[in-house]
Amino acid sequence: MQPGGAQLASRLEALAAQELADTADQRCPCCGAELMRRPRVASLADRYREGKHTNPLLQGFFRDWPNSWEALMGPEFHTFHKARSLHKELSESLAVLDRLEEVCPELRLADGKGWHVVDLCCGKSLTCALAASQLAELAISAVDRVGPEGLPHYAWAGMLNVQYLQQDLFAQNYTDVLSHRISQVSRPAAIIGIHLCGRLSERAIELFEGVEDVRVCIIVPCCLPHLRQAPACLKHLYRKSVADEKQYAAWAEYLHGRLADVSGATVEMTTAPHMKSTKRTMIAAVKKL
Repeated sequence: MQPGGAQLASRLEALAAQELADTADQRCPCCGAELMRRPRVASLADRYREGKHTNPLLQGFFRDWPNSWEALMGPEFHTFHKARSLHKELSESLAVLDRLEEVCPELRLADGKGWHVVDLCCGKSLTCALAASQLAELAISAVDRVGPEGLPHYAWAGMLNVQYLQQDLFAQNYTDVLSHRISQVSRPAAIIGIHLCGRLSERAIELFEGVEDVRVCIIVPCCLPHLRQAPACLKHLYRKSVADEKQYAAWAEYLHGRLADVSGATVEMTTAPHMKSTKRTMIAAVKKL
């Protein structure tokens, strides 16, 4: 170190520590991240109260779920606060949770007790946060391949029923890993996947088919797999003359068929009209007990 370098390093460390102390009320007390002065969810709530937005899913959310959206404004959920696509993501999560309650009404009746929801490719885990805020007895596994840095501080928020599992769904052992998690929780499981890209939708179906305790599967497909990985019956869709809407519809029909082939499963494909996405087909499958 150059002469005076130790003193300079020490001085810089002291300045950094002072800066953190001076801005403590503007930072997350758990990780030190800088907080927004006003979370986006608060601005969204204002616009819905003022009638500036009319999406029925979010109208119901801000009207009927005050404990949920107010909780999302807390510093422990700061990973959601800067999301420019929060409006869209809320509509997607709310639509899937509504569908989950339709096919599994005992979730609401029992406050989630006795069930385990596994959110595949959860991203920042907004769906998990919403579910945990509404169903305190529900066991929730948030699954994604990236590290947990972008997730809320669930333990600090008191949501001990949410656990994160870092797992790549394309890993060879993914079924074993998730099967082990589901076995550990020891509850019937419902797996959900919102906008699973390409073959990720098929990986969700494989889990539904291969793990006995997975009783429910709800997927919202996204893009088709790469041509090299596409099922032979769909390869003709990859011509430039085939419209995106036709490709998506055919892909959803294919996935519907895959789920319908699972022994003991009943399957229904619907459209979520208020999901703020052009890809809003939901395929729900339930295994008979």
